[in-house]
Amino acid sequence: MGPRGALDTQDDSAWDFYYQAVLMSVVRTARAVVPHLVAVGGGALVTTAAYSIRAPKPDMAHYSAMKNAVATSPRLPEAMRLPNRRGPMMPPMPVPTA
Repeated sequence: MGPRGALDTQDDSAWDFYYQAVLMSVVRTARAVVPHLVAVGGGALVTTAAYSIRAPKPDMAHYSAMKNAVATSPRLPEAMRLPNRRGPMMPPMPVPTA
């Protein structure tokens, strides 16, 4: 996890960290996978969001903003002209871990 803090305490490097780690990782993966999916006639890109898109934490505004962008990434297959496209997103929900 990257830097945390109130919005007014975070500089551009914190925002860039989350932009690269959260959003651009999805974009780069989609760009790498789509040619292979086109070759086989279609497929699915599955992304995950975070509960913070529904209940953002004050010290994670940058993370929440990027996860909101990821939540729209199911539209990537259409934008990349993938045939027989599906772009499901796993909805954010609490996951019991103990």
